[in-house]
Amino acid sequence: MCDEALARMRGAVALAPKNADLCANLGQALQICGDAKEAAAAYREAVALAPGDPGFRNNLAVALVAAGDLEGAEAEAREAAKLDPSAARYLVNLGYVLHRRGDEAGAEATLRKCLGIDPASPDAHNQLGVVLEAVGRNDEARAEFRKALDLDPEHSGAAENLRAHEKVSRNEAYG
Repeated sequence: MCDEALARMRGAVALAPKNADLCANLGQALQICGDAKEAAAAYREAVALAPGDPGFRNNLAVALVAAGDLEGAEAEAREAAKLDPSAARYLVNLGYVLHRRGDEAGAEATLRKCLGIDPASPDAHNQLGVVLEAVGRNDEARAEFRKALDLDPEHSGAAENLRAHEKVSRNEAYG
């Protein structure tokens, strides 16, 4: 199925190579099909065609994380957040990238800034919980996972993180 869909998407891009949306759609299709490096290349083309679009930069950052280029992902995530500082989702992604790079203080500050913009972001609460857990602030982490679930009871990441966190806590209690 991926081969046929990608062939069609590539054909569309070949017919309109200056269409940033088509390049981004190809990037999304490549990412869904598991080719992060090619997805990043397609998103780079979209960014080259529309450098002021924060969504294209955010998508490029996500693809770069999947491709293992955390430095590049951070640069693109920062640019997306700079282009639209009121969009919480770009700050969530930047916080995620900073966490992946081991900058827990930067990740926490970014996610708290995000929650200042959108306190009802379950993704920001979940990611903040991940960061807090990474630095051993387990009670705060648990509270953030619960906030994420209060805001979105179907948030699978927060539910999984809370379950894992509570399992570790139980195991530590029984030594």
